[in-house]
Amino acid sequence: MFASVLPILAQNHQVIEVDLHGHGRTALGNRAISLIDMGDDMATILTKLSYKEVDVMGYSLGGGVALRLAIQHPCRACAG
Repeated sequence: MFASVLPILAQNHQVIEVDLHGHGRTALGNRAISLIDMGDDMATILTKLSYKEVDVMGYSLGGGVALRLAIQHPCRACAG
């Protein structure tokens, strides 16, 4: 989805793509899809990668996850 703009974004930012729960190459497993849980998942990923604050973007479900990250962890995300 963002393949055409990633090189442009990467000129001035470090870009990290995340497969959301049940999307991309990540299996769904037994857990239901929940934007609240996925917002927490993103905060966990940021912690494990040692990022204190990031700009986030997403489309459709990814936009919802970006919004939940910003709502649930406002010191971590600048949603865009």
